[in-house]
Amino acid sequence: MKILFTVLVILLFTSCSEEKTTTPEPKASEFCTDIDNMPEGLEGTYVRIVAVLPNPSGNDDYNEKFEIKSFKDSIQNFSLYYILDDENVRWDLGKLNFAIIDNAESGNCRSVIYISDKVAQLHNSGDTIYLYNPDGVLIQTVSYGQSKDGEWVNLRK
Repeated sequence: MKILFTVLVILLFTSCSEEKTTTPEPKASEFCTDIDNMPEGLEGTYVRIVAVLPNPSGNDDYNEKFEIKSFKDSIQNFSLYYILDDENVRWDLGKLNFAIIDNAESGNCRSVIYISDKVAQLHNSGDTIYLYNPDGVLIQTVSYGQSKDGEWVNLRK
């Protein structure tokens, strides 16, 4: 019995003295998982127009929409960004009605759909629009052609 007790004590102490290793937790990426789909724009910037609804079903007035997306999870506020069109009509994103789309599957990066506050400004036959950051720097130019009634123009790669 004494021998059995001694063996158990030796096993107990040797197992406690083993160095424990832990697997480090992977760091969360600061970029969205779909960053490869980010439309072209100014290098080093991560906010983009990813879709436009220039021709909503029914009346276009006050119903045209922009989807803006951050491809970097630290950028969550678009309120100081703005859009201009070829006729210098300006949409200040902070003044527009919007719907937030947070998607955990894309790295908790934020998409926001903004609803235009203008009377049918985007041309259904095609247009060019420009996205500016809060410092007034042009970060993206988007052109689209003829749009179909009620269909979003997808600008992702």
